[in-house]
Amino acid sequence: MELYSKVQNQQVQQNQSSNQTDWTCSCGSVNNGNFCGNCGKSKPIPKNASWTCFCGNLNKTKFCTNCGKTEQEAEEARRKANPFTNAKVGEFVKFGSYPQNANADIAPIEWQVLVKENNKMLVISRYGLEARRFNGSSNNWKNSEIRKWFNDGFGSFYNKAFSEQEKKYINSSCLSDVGTSDKVFLLSKEEAEKYFANDNERKCKSTGYGRAHGAYVADYGYGIWWLRSPDPYNSLLVYDVVIGGALNVRHVGYDNTLVRPALWINL
Repeated sequence: MELYSKVQNQQVQQNQSSNQTDWTCSCGSVNNGNFCGNCGKSKPIPKNASWTCFCGNLNKTKFCTNCGKTEQEAEEARRKANPFTNAKVGEFVKFGSYPQNANADIAPIEWQVLVKENNKMLVISRYGLEARRFNGSSNNWKNSEIRKWFNDGFGSFYNKAFSEQEKKYINSSCLSDVGTSDKVFLLSKEEAEKYFANDNERKCKSTGYGRAHGAYVADYGYGIWWLRSPDPYNSLLVYDVVIGGALNVRHVGYDNTLVRPALWINL
């Protein structure tokens, strides 16, 4: 009898270790999903766990102590409020705002959806929003002027273009090729090749604001836009996309080159 008990305990321990997600509902049913298969109740929040409600309140209870939502209800509200939830790859959506014309009138920014994966979505501005140089004397993205302008300080693009509510959807993105984590960034050479099918799709026009601030544009308004990938042989050159949509390299100091910010958005 004692031997049988030991074997039984070993089997129980093995079963528990093989499925760490099992939980027991108040009705007595054992489940491994988020809802009970017997009564439909949601999986209880573990003790000492915390979650942030859509209203911004941090909780350690099943219901938000500020608005009364459950974690599942808060997540559904967050998804419904996200302007990108139903967007499809290739479509253009509006998010944030920035000067768009020669008079510097503020208007919504249009973004092109490049890919959706792992509850995130990569977008890039439809137009070149500014004309700026990449840097003064180096193609190092980490220390570049353009990275600082995107992300650092009160006057950065990130702080000027997005409200506090909109910032909640912008994910900090690990850019392993350049060793940084940024909210706003330029596409890499590889991303520009991967997410655009051909040269024609990579062609980019400038906004009126960009043209008024020195952007070089050719016929039909197309211009050259920056990428973040450095030339491996020359520290003064960085990759760009030329007027016709092909990839090339360009001196980091050209201040007539278009800037197309990119973001990963949480869905």
